[in-house]
Amino acid sequence: MIGLTLEAIERNRSLNRRHRQLTPLETPLAALAEADAASLQKLADTLQTMADAAAAAHTAEIQRLAEAHAAELARMQEEITRVREAASDQEVRMRADLTAATAKAETAQAELATERTRAAVATAEANGLRERAQKAEERAGRLEADARRPWWRKLIG
Repeated sequence: MIGLTLEAIERNRSLNRRHRQLTPLETPLAALAEADAASLQKLADTLQTMADAAAAAHTAEIQRLAEAHAAELARMQEEITRVREAASDQEVRMRADLTAATAKAETAQAELATERTRAAVATAEANGLRERAQKAEERAGRLEADARRPWWRKLIG
């Protein structure tokens, strides 16, 4: 906290009033204003010329970018169309391959079923032949045993 006396406050106020007095101008303001106005007008004309040139360059650049963008969009659309056509062609080929493979698989499955049926028939025939062979061996064994018996035993039984 600062403590000031009333005398110090009044003295400080009187010093500030002395510095506020205006000084008289030595040169007339009209001449300075006209010179400044002429230089400002020249600067404004130069800036306007530069702004017009920059606007024209900007417009040309925007036009160039718009044309490049349109060309790129057209190229991308052509690429998309080409890729779609290639994909469609590939899909058609793949579907045809799938159909052919399915037909082959069905044919192979039918052939396999036929072969299984043949194998079952052959197995049944083999089992039948095996049984006949066993019966024939048994009969041959009995006939052979019967042939070894003496003739008189055949009569008695």
